[in-house]
Amino acid sequence: MKRPPDSREAILAAAVAEFALHGFRGATVDAIARRARLNKAMIYYHFDDKLALYLEILRGVFTAVRDRSAAIVASTLPPPQKLVAFIDAFEAEADKRPYLPRLMMLEIADGARHLDPPTLRVMLGIFQNLRAILEEGRAAGAFRPVNPVVTYFSIVGPMMFFRAAAPVRALVSRLDIEEDFGMDTAAFSKHLKEAALQTLAPSVGAPAGAARLRAARARGKRRATQTGDRT
Repeated sequence: MKRPPDSREAILAAAVAEFALHGFRGATVDAIARRARLNKAMIYYHFDDKLALYLEILRGVFTAVRDRSAAIVASTLPPPQKLVAFIDAFEAEADKRPYLPRLMMLEIADGARHLDPPTLRVMLGIFQNLRAILEEGRAAGAFRPVNPVVTYFSIVGPMMFFRAAAPVRALVSRLDIEEDFGMDTAAFSKHLKEAALQTLAPSVGAPAGAARLRAARARGKRRATQTGDRT
């Protein structure tokens, strides 16, 4: 079969549009072929099936974020700046791919049943890069100890949800209210970075406070023992 020029790119672009509109289950190979202005046989020339096409799109996104964040980990930036750069890397890839938040929301709503082990491993690489930043920050005294899984979802989750909720925010902004629901992604990103850095900042006087708490507990145990001895 003779392959038209850029047919693979046309298929990927059409598939992105269909998957973002309808999710994996709702999108069809027929619709993708029509949007790409190619026949179905050309799709199967490049991809084994619809799932292979879908995973190619997802892995492309996650690989880009993983590689950008790996470069941040390897850089000489101090940990707080690495954290900010990690968020910027995610934001930059989402800017390039406006379909990403909606696509991820649809996949999550469908139980993430289409994410195969290779794709999950790429996603895990993103998490591992963030964990490396958090561990470096903790070792340097720039961050307090935190659960890296909770921190990961506390950063990535709001980022994706805010972008996916753009149509809702646009509707609410038309109502007669004072709140600024029309906040753009740059303003939200700034807020997210500030919140993350504040959350990770080491607590002043935390060691002394912890020592006082341990001492108070010990005194309580001694009193209980002494009361028991008297009775």
